[in-house]
Amino acid sequence: MQNIIETDRLSVSYGSQKVLDNISYGFKKNKITAILGSSGCGKTTLLHALNNLLSEEENIKISGDVRLEQTSIYTMPNEVLRKEVGLVFQTPVVFPMSIYKNMSYALSYHGISSKKEPDRIIEEKLKFAGLYEEVKDKLKKSALKLSGGQKQRLCIARALINHPSILLADEPTGNLDEKNEYIVMDIFEKLHNAGSTIIVVTHDPEVGDEAERMIVLEHGRISREEKKKRSRPVIDESTANENLKKFI
Repeated sequence: MQNIIETDRLSVSYGSQKVLDNISYGFKKNKITAILGSSGCGKTTLLHALNNLLSEEENIKISGDVRLEQTSIYTMPNEVLRKEVGLVFQTPVVFPMSIYKNMSYALSYHGISSKKEPDRIIEEKLKFAGLYEEVKDKLKKSALKLSGGQKQRLCIARALINHPSILLADEPTGNLDEKNEYIVMDIFEKLHNAGSTIIVVTHDPEVGDEAERMIVLEHGRISREEKKKRSRPVIDESTANENLKKFI
């Protein structure tokens, strides 16, 4: 099966501290891969390396390569890379502006031009994230007033604005209650069913059970990897929406 993104002897050090040590791994296209390990083992560093966020940090040394569909990401402009590789953080990063402007800013950043009106695109993504019905009358209000779960879903909707082929998620349910955890995992399920590649960092076994492949990091190295049978069956979007009604 084809690798959509892969690391080749990737090592990362902050000063004298080596965080990743000679990581070579191929993430399979259209699969959900979970990255597990104890705190400080290098999970988030590896995830950020896949989106070239590390190059923006100080006092860091990177060796080896990361390739997106056989092309080194270090030869690609970041705006091109991030059209293909979206990222969702554990703590939702919403901008101090309205919900609508949070979304329209993403359209502008990615230079998306469409015959569709921006309002239509924004509505589609908010609906996909299960958020539109909750905020449709509040789009002009500050996104900072949303709950934690709503902020996370807004960030997911914003990350999907340009249809990335890969979504990276760093502990996406770590700060969420049961309802919002379920909704976020159902969003990932719908993305997976639509053919997206999802790479998620987690320490939550239930989130890890959603993955088809898993790697475990210890001291900056891959200590174990395995293929897994997913805990839930493949479902279509209508079934996913029916499931969500249990929590709404």
